[in-house]
Amino acid sequence: MDVPECKIVAIVGQTGSGKTALAIDLAAKFNGEVICCDSRTVYSGMKIGTASPKDSEMKGIKHHLLEITTPDKPINVAQFKDLCIGKISEISSRGKLPFLVGGSGLYIDSVIFNYDFKDLSIDQREELKGLSEIELRTIIADRNLEIPINSSNKRHLISTIHNNGKRKNRKLLDNCLVIGTKIDPDKLKKNIHKRTDNMLREGLEDEVKDLAKIYDWDIEPIKSIGYREFRNYFENNISYDQLTAEINKDTLNYSKRQLTWFRRNKKIHWIDKQGEAVDLITTFLSK
Repeated sequence: MDVPECKIVAIVGQTGSGKTALAIDLAAKFNGEVICCDSRTVYSGMKIGTASPKDSEMKGIKHHLLEITTPDKPINVAQFKDLCIGKISEISSRGKLPFLVGGSGLYIDSVIFNYDFKDLSIDQREELKGLSEIELRTIIADRNLEIPINSSNKRHLISTIHNNGKRKNRKLLDNCLVIGTKIDPDKLKKNIHKRTDNMLREGLEDEVKDLAKIYDWDIEPIKSIGYREFRNYFENNISYDQLTAEINKDTLNYSKRQLTWFRRNKKIHWIDKQGEAVDLITTFLSK
């Protein structure tokens, strides 16, 4: 499925860089709606740990692709791309501007570079699922493909093989403007620590307990940052302070990988003030 030719704005950036708040403010200013391009906010029951925007934070702006499935029914990047394209068409048909926002580089890029996914048979998919992370990375290396940002996530490794590591074209879509949220590293670190404290205060521990009762710890969504660290805590292997430190460390390391991923896209307009984004979108829409 190809991306429609309507105007699209994508807001990307690291975890804790303020991209979601920026996208909401811009959508309000430019009569838009937000499509959340995140590999974890698509799952129900994971609202706190994924920092999914609260109703009060949405400021009346319609959001799409939040909590559309359960952790035991994963959505791969090819499926996400099709869902996202459907929402882009729907939003545009109402005369509104689609705003894609997220820190999952593979999910964003699948749309704005119009990835051409290769169909795998059911048997091929099952065979890949049965391989280890090392075996999957070996296949990727043998095919001279690019390792995904989360190289320890089997789902992302399989998606890379599924995608064959190629885009339909290496050119960013002409109808897409990509804005990146630039942030000072020290401020980002403080934001991440504050983010973790807020999630814990809002009941992250109970959220993880509920998920652990329903699902197995080996389900991919529960292996994500903010969830996997709790297993050792629940088994009394680490203290509460160690738990907090691990979430902070893992989140910060992930944010560095996010930046590495996004920096490959030389078409991103990096900004640190909302006014810069407003000017960019105004010019983009006038063309």
